Amino acid sequence: MKTNIEIVFVLILIILNLIISGFFIFLFFTISAPDLEAEIKIADLTSKEIKLDTLIDISNKNSFDLILKNVEIVSKAEDGEDFFSYSFNGGVIPSNAKKSFKLKDNIELQGDVPKILVNTIIADFGVKFLGFIEKIIPVKAKVVLSIEDFLDNITIPKIKIHGGINEITEEGLKFVADVEISNPSNIEFIVNDIFIKLKTEDDKPVGSINLEGGNLEPQGKLNIDVSGIINYEALNSKSIIIDVSGEAMITVASLSQSIKLSTIAVIDVPSLSDLLNLNNDSFDFSLFGEFKIRLRGLITMINFKIFNPSSIPLEAKDIKCIIYGVTGENKKLIAEKDMKPCVVISKKEVCISTQIRIPYLRLIFSGTGRMFPEYFGISLEGNFAINGTNQMIPISINGYISPHLFF
Repeated sequence: MKTNIEIVFVLILIILNLIISGFFIFLFFTISAPDLEAEIKIADLTSKEIKLDTLIDISNKNSFDLILKNVEIVSKAEDGEDFFSYSFNGGVIPSNAKKSFKLKDNIELQGDVPKILVNTIIADFGVKFLGFIEKIIPVKAKVVLSIEDFLDNITIPKIKIHGGINEITEEGLKFVADVEISNPSNIEFIVNDIFIKLKTEDDKPVGSINLEGGNLEPQGKLNIDVSGIINYEALNSKSIIIDVSGEAMITVASLSQSIKLSTIAVIDVPSLSDLLNLNNDSFDFSLFGEFKIRLRGLITMINFKIFNPSSIPLEAKDIKCIIYGVTGENKKLIAEKDMKPCVVISKKEVCISTQIRIPYLRLIFSGTGRMFPEYFGISLEGNFAINGTNQMIPISINGYISPHLFF
């Protein structure tokens, strides 16, 4: 009887051994490693730290749950030098299911920063049977991250300019503006010198201004006041093209990146009369005439005094002296003569003269429907301008003389 019991016990042990051996064979030969996909992105980059977003997707194709543990992400430079590492606790991945793990980590920047980071994800997957039998499957994955590419694709600062020509001086036209540079990113920029070139519609340069840059804070703005003198030749154009260019630098630890800044604006050129705030009534004119009777006709001496009230020298040009007979509303030309141009200094008066000989026959028959006109009219017409420009301020003055002074 005792022998039979021992035989049964031995048989039970053999059967248990076969079952356990079968489990081990199943454990070691039927478990497949899960699929692991990883993505590491730079969420933000400042001069002090890198913020990383990591997404790990794990697909478990087995008919039983897997346990993810001992997860470590090791980041190295291309030459193998350690840069940083971090780890996190895993979890259970259900059978025939997919599970995602999202991580955020801030890496403080110190010393040299590699341009390329090779990130290795190391993890263990395990499965337990009977509560104590465990199989571990190590898994590795690599993700290459380029900090340089991130800097290349960063949102660049935006630059714009507002301004115009608001004054005229003896040196030229005064251009005043404001350059605004805004930084939409979280990285500080160093803005180098800003260059402003001004040209006419036909691409003729009329001035340039260089500006000193400065620090552009993250999410901040940099405003630079602009003031300079451009050539009078700008008055020959209806508008001025403003070409603004510069360079901004990103410095993240040991990495530097140069970014070009540029913008173009167009402004209208104000009229000369608006800049000087002058019109025909603003000038002080005086017209004097002297008449001498000679054998061949009437000699007329015309003296024209002009006072320049502006702050810059102006050229009186295209001046024409016209003498005509006035009868009612009718005018009849008697004589005309061009006068030489002259420069009128600021706040000064100048006198220009001309002499016109009028034959007596022209005087006698200068009336309309009658021999003599009711009046003799003297008119001076011309323009004020800046030498070398084509904008004009028209000027004119009229005077009348009775013919009874002569006949």
